[in-house]
Amino acid sequence: MYVRLFYIICLSFLLSACGFNLPSFSDPNQDVAIIDIRQDIVNFNCDSNHQQQLEILKQHIQWFALYSEAKGKRQNDVLTLIEPMKETTEEFYLRTVNQGEGSKFYCETKKKILNEQSKMAAEAVLRRF
Repeated sequence: MYVRLFYIICLSFLLSACGFNLPSFSDPNQDVAIIDIRQDIVNFNCDSNHQQQLEILKQHIQWFALYSEAKGKRQNDVLTLIEPMKETTEEFYLRTVNQGEGSKFYCETKKKILNEQSKMAAEAVLRRF
């Protein structure tokens, strides 16, 4: 009797522990969306209007987040992946809106950071099965 109870407790613990850490599965819509985000960043032109480009980038990130949230809790892994990129974009956008374009060096630095963040996120999203 105690052995059976022990097995039930162990099994329930294992199942509940696995439920919190299961990665999301591949999704073709998320695959396309993360590449759109990456393309926005790669093609970001620091000599052109930053605000307009950042608005488009923010919309693409928002689409990815809203779609992922709508799919449910299993998407928390990809939502975590895009959070740094979302924060960097928002900070860059707010600075541009409140203080103007800023220097080319600032823009190129933010672009480099966003490029690395989007590259890591895209690799993780596209490698899911």
